[in-house]
Amino acid sequence: MATIVLCSYVIRYPLGGVLSSNLQFLTGFARLGHDVFLVEKAGYPDSCFDPDSYVSGDDCRCGMRAVDALLRRHGLGGRWCYVSADGAYHGMERSQVEEVFARTDVFLDRGLHQTWDEESARVPVRVLLDPDPGFRQVKLENARRRGEPMPDYDAYYTYGRHIGSARSPAPTAGLPWRHVFHPVDTRLHRRTPMPRHGPFTTVMNWQSLPPVELDGTRYGMKDVEFAKFSHLPRLVDVPCEVAVEGHDVPVEQLLRDGWSVVSALETTRSFGSYADYVDASMGEFSVAKEVYSGLEVGWFSDRSAVYLARGRPVVVQDNGLDGVLPLGEGLFSVRDADEAAAAIAAIRAAPDRHAAAARRIAEEHLDTSVVLGRFLAELGVPAPVGVPGRLESTVGRSAETAGARRRDQQEGRDMEATITIGFLPRERFVLAAESLASLLEHTPEPFRLVVVDAAMPSRYRREMEAVLGGRPDVEWVSADRPLLPAESKNLVVERADTDYVCLVENDVLFTDGWLRRLVAACEELPADVATPVIREGRGEKEHFDKLLGRIVTSETTPGKLEIQRWRGLRNDVDGRTRVDLVEQHCLLFRREVFDRIGRYDEELNTRDEIDLSLALWSAGFTVVLEPASVVNYVPPSTRPEEDELDFYLNRWDLDRARRSRERIRDRWNLVETPGDLGFVLYRNLIPTLPEVRAELERLVERPGKVVLIDNGEWFGTEVTEGLPILPFPQVGPHYGGFPAGDAEALAELERVVARGATTVVVGFPAFWWFEYLPGLRERLETIGNVAVDDARLRVFDLQPVMR
Repeated sequence: MATIVLCSYVIRYPLGGVLSSNLQFLTGFARLGHDVFLVEKAGYPDSCFDPDSYVSGDDCRCGMRAVDALLRRHGLGGRWCYVSADGAYHGMERSQVEEVFARTDVFLDRGLHQTWDEESARVPVRVLLDPDPGFRQVKLENARRRGEPMPDYDAYYTYGRHIGSARSPAPTAGLPWRHVFHPVDTRLHRRTPMPRHGPFTTVMNWQSLPPVELDGTRYGMKDVEFAKFSHLPRLVDVPCEVAVEGHDVPVEQLLRDGWSVVSALETTRSFGSYADYVDASMGEFSVAKEVYSGLEVGWFSDRSAVYLARGRPVVVQDNGLDGVLPLGEGLFSVRDADEAAAAIAAIRAAPDRHAAAARRIAEEHLDTSVVLGRFLAELGVPAPVGVPGRLESTVGRSAETAGARRRDQQEGRDMEATITIGFLPRERFVLAAESLASLLEHTPEPFRLVVVDAAMPSRYRREMEAVLGGRPDVEWVSADRPLLPAESKNLVVERADTDYVCLVENDVLFTDGWLRRLVAACEELPADVATPVIREGRGEKEHFDKLLGRIVTSETTPGKLEIQRWRGLRNDVDGRTRVDLVEQHCLLFRREVFDRIGRYDEELNTRDEIDLSLALWSAGFTVVLEPASVVNYVPPSTRPEEDELDFYLNRWDLDRARRSRERIRDRWNLVETPGDLGFVLYRNLIPTLPEVRAELERLVERPGKVVLIDNGEWFGTEVTEGLPILPFPQVGPHYGGFPAGDAEALAELERVVARGATTVVVGFPAFWWFEYLPGLRERLETIGNVAVDDARLRVFDLQPVMR
């Protein structure tokens, strides 16, 4: 772990964009596992701007309150110091600052402040980070020509990707410039629903600095470049708005040209209002400073990175971005108003595609884990071993070290567990002992085990204790009442103090390597949550896949979200795949995920996987499907025993399920919560299987043959044991699976009728067939009378028709 001190300009100018810009570095370094601090000095008189009074002075209280609150909210409380104009230390005391600098590994000066030169003199790596490429180099070159000394740092970085290359005529002032993007923490700036009728916006300073001149050529600010695009609102069918401050802003002319004009100070008074302004936009259109475009520096702003991270496409004036970032989807670099209008029209035509591409660019190219991981690696700063969020392949532990770790495990050496596994009841206990034995057999990695006993019948607990055999690293968490899955999961998360927490349900069987491969997926991508492939039953059948779907902004109901399901299975996926939706049978989380999304909602008893998926998606976490990790979810094949009925029926309470669906819909502004209550009703009917058996016995006593359509769920169970019932469809003596379509189902129906079938029974596990096979339903209603139609069975009596 390295100690990193960031010197910046934020307490003196505590507006949303500046707060966001600095926060990305602080949380980014922290999530890479480093010890990070923010320091700042007044530097000159009247340097503190107060957004409440719009006055600059020496009073720094407003900025200190804003920064202190923001850092505390993100787990960095107490890690800042401001030295005011009178020399007083605020935040950390002077002795604390001296202690921090004594152990600092990297000092990062964002903007050539040079106010901490004395304190940082002995820091091993001192870095200048230039946020204003071209402008800074021209000023330094002019100073060098005047014989002034150049700033002394160990490394020089700039946001201008072409500074020092043949592509840009910008001078270097004799300094060896390296290049870095401004990072964006995609976990802080989550993707949010795009308003279909929102404007294209930007936040800008009309004239942030005086022009600079080099060799007779003058380079100005955004005011010069904006004139080239002033007529853009007339070319597009979407509102265009600019949040602007600065000297001599031509507000009246902007309004005549069709722009909406709002105050940049008002829209960015806080970190939250800044984010809200971006969220209210359909995308960003922005110009570059003349010094950027004139010198083709290859600059991309921290503000535009925030737009991308929040799922807002960006159209920005060209200053050399081709070859720097992916262009054409989610991000466009344009040279004039006509190109800008064409880019906006493309976004309007496919908003969801461009929103997803925008977020993807932020995640893959600009995220703090990517940008700062490489930045520190170039500086020779290694990432701490075992820290979530690090770039394993870039600056993390080598493959040789990872191999040594595995050898240590195989040799049985004592190792500290970095994973907590929570073993949780889902709806039954009958498979718990077998599931636990499978977990222990197939998980050689060290882990802490937390077993939740949610009013478990004592006989099942004895079976599990026998499997554990006195294992010492197990914590039992008991309850005196049935618990919902969310309650059990919260009990585990509260106790987990490891890097990872893995939540598994007690009806899952495991395979070799399942956990190691999930961890590898998180470490190598990197990702925050990993899910295995889930097979159903004890064979190779794929569990119906919610993961093959996505969360999108509704096209039919503006301003709302919807879940789009794909009809497919996980074996359609080739390699690790980022997903929006999760199943909850088995999931691996970085523990820090729950610091952001909070606790599971204990009011929910169903569709909780939708609630979790939306929470992860809205917080910007990366969720990955790892196809090399496989587990089997095994639904019980018998009805619940009497001593587990209370737990079972609490889990599937129908009234609570109705409330759960409404709660999720309203919380996430969904068009509708996916799925109906049919599955919950199905679960409620499971205890009535003896009545189903009795009805089937009555039917088979009649002359003729009984055909059972039951989705294959009752064959081989207590319901059909010993009864002369034909499965539908049939392959040999066995059930043949869901028909490919109506044609196949009708052909099978004609076959069984020709064989003398007199009764067709549809069990409640197959009621959903009629939604997808309407031709079968219509044919049965045509050739048979409905003899029974209740929640458990639909019986079609074919005998009257045949006579």
